[in-house]
Amino acid sequence: MLYRILLFVFVLAPPAALNAQSLGDIRGSISPTDNRSARFLNAYPQTEQQAIFEYQPVYRMAGAAPYRGYTDPNNPSVTVFSPGPNPYESAKVAQAPTYTPMRSSQGNPFASPTGLELGLDFSNYGYTEPDVPGTGPPPITVKIDGLHYGAHLAGTIASRGAPGFLNNLFFTGDTRFSYGQVDYEGSGTSKDKDNFLWDSRLVAGKDIFMGEAGFSPYVGLGYRFLFNDLQGRTSTGVFGYRRQSQYVYMPLGATLRFDAFGDGSRISVNGEYDYLILGRQKSFVNDIALGDPLNNKQDKGHGIRGSIMYENGSWSVGPFFNYWNIGTSDVACNSSATCGFEPRNQTMEYGLKASYRFWNF
Repeated sequence: MLYRILLFVFVLAPPAALNAQSLGDIRGSISPTDNRSARFLNAYPQTEQQAIFEYQPVYRMAGAAPYRGYTDPNNPSVTVFSPGPNPYESAKVAQAPTYTPMRSSQGNPFASPTGLELGLDFSNYGYTEPDVPGTGPPPITVKIDGLHYGAHLAGTIASRGAPGFLNNLFFTGDTRFSYGQVDYEGSGTSKDKDNFLWDSRLVAGKDIFMGEAGFSPYVGLGYRFLFNDLQGRTSTGVFGYRRQSQYVYMPLGATLRFDAFGDGSRISVNGEYDYLILGRQKSFVNDIALGDPLNNKQDKGHGIRGSIMYENGSWSVGPFFNYWNIGTSDVACNSSATCGFEPRNQTMEYGLKASYRFWNF
C-alpha cells in the first residue's frame, strides 16, 4: 500500500512542486533499479529542483527532465542531482584563475620574491681590445676568453601593506663571485691564466601589478672588480703582467613576471642598463720591470645585462648575459717615466644559472 502511495506522488506531482519539506518527508525504501525513482536522503531548502540521492547517477521523475548526479569535489561522499548543468563545473568557470604564490609569503604571485637566495652559474667569458692603437701594422686585437664558474647570494625585503606609494617597495642586495682560467691572444698566445670577477650591488624598486603579470622597475648602485693575471711569457716571447679593473656603476632595470604554464610556475624576464660612473685600471707593469704600477681613469662606458628565468617553488633556472663597452682611458705615467693607457674594450659573458631560495622573510 505504501509503495502505491509513493508511486502516485511521483507520477502526479511535477518536480517544481517538490520542496525541501516534501522531499524530506518522502524517505521510503524505493528500489534504486527503476530509473524513475530513488531514495531521498536530503534536499537543499533553497531549491525545489535539487536533491541529494543515494544511488545511480541518472534518475528521471515522471514527466520531468532527467536528473544527473554530480559529486561534490570537496566532499566525495555527497552527490547532488540536478536536471541542469554541473553546478560545480559552472562555479569553476565563473571563478577567476588562481595561482600559487611563488617563493615568498607576500601573497601576489608576481611580486618580487623576498628572502635569501643562493645560486650557481657557469658561463663563457670573453674580453676584446679591438685594433689597439700603437701596435702593428696591422693593429693587434687582444682577446681573452675562457669558461667561468660562479656563485651568488642575494637578499630581498619588501614593504607589503604599507600606505600609499610606500606599498610594494623592495630592496635587494646581491653579490656574485666568478672564477675561470682563460686564454690570451694578442702579442702571441698563452693559456690557462687566472681570471677573477666580483660584482656587488644594492637596488631599490617597486612592484606594479597588471592583471596576471607583475612589472618591477628598479635603480641602484653597483661595484665590479676584475683581476686578470697574465704573468709569464707568450708564444712570441713577450712578457705579460697582472691587471686590475674596478667599475662603479648605476644599474637601471626592470623585471617582468608572468604565469608560465598555469601550474603555479612563472617566467621572469629581466633587462638592465648599467651606467658607468667611474672606472679605474691598474696595470702592474712592475711585473715586467717598468717601474711602479700605472693607474688609469676609464670613466666612459656602459653595460647591459639580462636574463630569462623559469621559476617554480623555491627554484629558478635560466640563461643570462652580461655585457660591457668601455671607452679609452686617459694616459698615465709612473715615477719611472713609463706611460700608458687602457684601450677601449668590450666584455661579453653569457651562460646558465640556477638558484634556490632557502629563507623567506
